[in-house]
Amino acid sequence: MSANPSPARARAFTLIELLVAISVSVVLLSIMAFVFRISTAATRDANARVALTERLRSLNIRMRQELGGMLPIQRLDPGSGIPPKPYTDKRTFELSDDKRILKFASATVEGGRPVSVDVKYEYLPDPSGDVTKNVLIRWRDKTGPFNNKTHQVNDNYLLGDDQWEVPDAPDRYYESDVMVKNVRLAEFEVVDVPDGMPGNPNPPSPTELSPRELPSMVKLTIEFGPESGNINMVERAILCFPIYRGL
Repeated sequence: MSANPSPARARAFTLIELLVAISVSVVLLSIMAFVFRISTAATRDANARVALTERLRSLNIRMRQELGGMLPIQRLDPGSGIPPKPYTDKRTFELSDDKRILKFASATVEGGRPVSVDVKYEYLPDPSGDVTKNVLIRWRDKTGPFNNKTHQVNDNYLLGDDQWEVPDAPDRYYESDVMVKNVRLAEFEVVDVPDGMPGNPNPPSPTELSPRELPSMVKLTIEFGPESGNINMVERAILCFPIYRGL
């Protein structure tokens, strides 16, 4: 009588094989996570650069329109008395000593209709010292040639009188728009200043047949970063805005 054959033993993974498999899986997952982080960061940086370009384009369009339409309105000297009188050099713009503030009068379009308004671009650093909160602000005199409520001519309005600086006065209106955030640097420069205006050392030339009242161009040097994401990714740009009446 023959003996029954012995049953086959079940094949199983050894502990070493399991450890090797787990180690390989961990390495593969780590590589995949690294690639995912790299691709995510690249996508975030690309989106940030697109946002920077769009913000710069919007700023360029707005300032090109307003500076191109700069009016030959003489700025008023607040220290000349009441009512204030124009500066003795007949300047049509004001540029602060630190080059952070530029004021002028402009013919522009708002709400689908042409208006003449006072405009001020100002670089405002954050008081707490957080450079990511620095902003470039556009102020404008909201009274314009018409009253905002009645749309009647406002007799108190006068181009060049800096009405936005006294917002508590009941007969005056102003508004501001944040043009760019996370600004690290913003400096204005007025180029090709006519004789007799600040920035030109030459005396007035009364013998000129067609003396210009306006500069030919304003240059803005700006450094700014994204509002979110990699906020330390700073871009630098130099924008030049021709003043059509000053050419």
